[in-house]
Amino acid sequence: MITLPFPPATLNPNKRPHWAERARVFKQYKFQCFALLSQFRSELQGRAVFSIEFRPPDSRRRDADNLLAASKAMIDALAEVTGVDDSKFCFTIAKGEPVKGGAVVVA
Repeated sequence: MITLPFPPATLNPNKRPHWAERARVFKQYKFQCFALLSQFRSELQGRAVFSIEFRPPDSRRRDADNLLAASKAMIDALAEVTGVDDSKFCFTIAKGEPVKGGAVVVA
C-alpha cells in the first residue's frame, strides 16, 4: 500500500480556476505523486491493475467519479512509474474514512 496526498481542490472538475492556476497545481501534484511512487518503482513496474482508496480530509460528500477525475495527475505519475499506458489501467475505487489532511491509498 502506497499513501499519496489527497488531490488539491483546484483539480476538482466542478471547480473553475484560471487555466494557468489549474496547470500549475496539476504539475505540482503530479510531481509530488511521482516522487512518492518512484520509491516503489520495482514493485510497480508493469502493473496495470490497482485498488485506489480515497480518504478525504473531512466528511463532506464527494462523488467517486469526481475524485477519480481530480486524480488524473496521480494516474499520469503512476503511468510514468509503471511504464504502462494509463489507457490500459483497471481500477477498483473506494471511499474510506476521513483522515486529517486526506490521503489516497494505492494498492
